[in-house]
Amino acid sequence: MSEAGNRKVRNEIGLMMLILLSTSCGITGVKQCGPEMRDAGVLGQVVLADGTSTANAGLGMSEVRDPGRPETEVATYDIYAQSDFVRDHMTRAELRDTQTPSRLLGSYTPPTVLPLPPNLFAFGGPYDWPVPVEDGRTLILSGQLVLEIQTDLPSQPLVRIPLTGLQRNDTTWFRETGESCG
Repeated sequence: MSEAGNRKVRNEIGLMMLILLSTSCGITGVKQCGPEMRDAGVLGQVVLADGTSTANAGLGMSEVRDPGRPETEVATYDIYAQSDFVRDHMTRAELRDTQTPSRLLGSYTPPTVLPLPPNLFAFGGPYDWPVPVEDGRTLILSGQLVLEIQTDLPSQPLVRIPLTGLQRNDTTWFRETGESCG
């Protein structure tokens, strides 16, 4: 093979290696970046007093920390409820644990402008429950939370939705991976 042919083969091999290295995970494994995260979520549903309507609710909690730190640095949660039957009649909603006596973890008033049906309300914000984040996470994962919706309906003054259906549970902390990690 000529010198020019050898150079062309080396250049092609070099280009293929460069492409392979820039698009693969590398020798050290998948590239990770950013903070560590984990989250948990639960759902609930009940049949209402009319026997055919339902009310649904969901709750999710997300935690963030710098890699290697032992405790959560930022925690947020979101909660929502839905019901066509109760839609115009909610006066207040309360998130409680199922312990005796029950602890109030959050209180929500109906929004001034109702969201699209069948939504009653939705809230998302910083974790502000009166229990530590780890205890809140334990309550979520063990199905020990209930959303109580108070209404002005004589036939259904209280809608109690146990949040027991585990939707997601990232038990271990994870980080972003892939091409976005530079």
